[in-house]
Amino acid sequence: MKRGQAFDTMMLVISVIVAVAILAILLQFLKIPLPGSDAKSDINSLMTKVHSAGYGLEIDEKVTFSNTDTIFRKDAIGGLSVATDNVDFACVSGSQCSAESDPLTVSSPSIVGHQSIEMVVAVCIKPETGKYLVAVGQSVGPVREYASSSCGLS
Repeated sequence: MKRGQAFDTMMLVISVIVAVAILAILLQFLKIPLPGSDAKSDINSLMTKVHSAGYGLEIDEKVTFSNTDTIFRKDAIGGLSVATDNVDFACVSGSQCSAESDPLTVSSPSIVGHQSIEMVVAVCIKPETGKYLVAVGQSVGPVREYASSSCGLS
C-alpha cells in the first residue's frame, strides 16, 4: 500500500513541532531566557492577570532582571486602562533591591537594574483604592506576605 504526499507532509510538521518543544525544554533547563521573556513583559503579564480578575495576588518566582533594565510604571501597565499614579513598586525588606550598591534599585516610580539577578515579583491590587503594588524580593514567602498585607488580602 502506498502512502500519499499528505502523509509525508504531516510527518514533517509533527517533526518540527517536536523539535521546537525539545528546544524550549532545553533552553529552560540551561536557564537561557526564551525570546520575549524579560522583566518588563513578566511584570506586565502579572498586572494583566490581576487587572482581569479585579482582585487577588499573582506571583512569579523567577523574574530575570538585567543590568540594562529600567522599568517604569507605564511599562508595568502596558495597554491596561490604569493610571500611572495607581501603580507603586516596593522592595521587600532584606532583599537586594533597596540601595544603589544592590543589583536592583526599587523606588516608587521605577525599578533600575545594576546587575543581572533573578527575583520574585508579586502583583496585587488594593480593593478599596484600586492601587496596584508590584513587590520585589528574593524569596517567595516574604514577598507573598508583604504583598498580601499591603493590599489587605490577609
